Amino acid sequence: MPMSTSMSMRSRKFVVDRMLGKLARWLRILGYDTLYPDAKDEELIEMGNREGRTLITRDKELALRCGNSILITTFTIEDQLGEMLKNGLRIDEKEMFTRCTLCNSVLQEIDKNNVQGKIPQKSFENNEKFWYCKNCDKYYWKGKHWVDIKKKIEKTRVG
Repeated sequence: MPMSTSMSMRSRKFVVDRMLGKLARWLRILGYDTLYPDAKDEELIEMGNREGRTLITRDKELALRCGNSILITTFTIEDQLGEMLKNGLRIDEKEMFTRCTLCNSVLQEIDKNNVQGKIPQKSFENNEKFWYCKNCDKYYWKGKHWVDIKKKIEKTRVG
C-alpha cells in the first residue's frame, strides 16, 4: 500500500514496526523523525494517527488497516531503502546524520574541546566536527562508517 509520491517525504514522520529495526535506524541516519516503539499493532496505528506519522511495516494486514502506511516487501536494507525511494523518500545530505540512531533525538553540534577524553583519541585527532545526543549521552563524528553509509546510499539511489 504505497503512500502518495506527490507528498514531500522530507516533512514526513514515520513509525516503524518491530520487523524493520534496521530500516528505522537508516531513516534516522537520513534525518527522518522515526519512531521504533515496542508496541502492538493498534498502538502503532494510534501513534501514527495522533502524531501524523506514516506507518512502515512488512505486515500486509496492518498496512491495510492503517491506511497511511508503506508496505515493505523486501528483506535487505538496500532493497528496503529502494522501496522507500520509490515511495517518494528524498535524500538530502544536509539532513543526514542530524538524529541519534538510538533514540531519534535531534543531535547538537558540540565543540571539539568538549569531547576530548570522551571518545577514542584517534577519532578526536582525525575529526574537527562532533555531535552529541543529550538523551543518550552519545557522541557522533564523521568517521569511516560515515563514508561507508554514504556509499551504501549512493548504491541504493543508482540501483
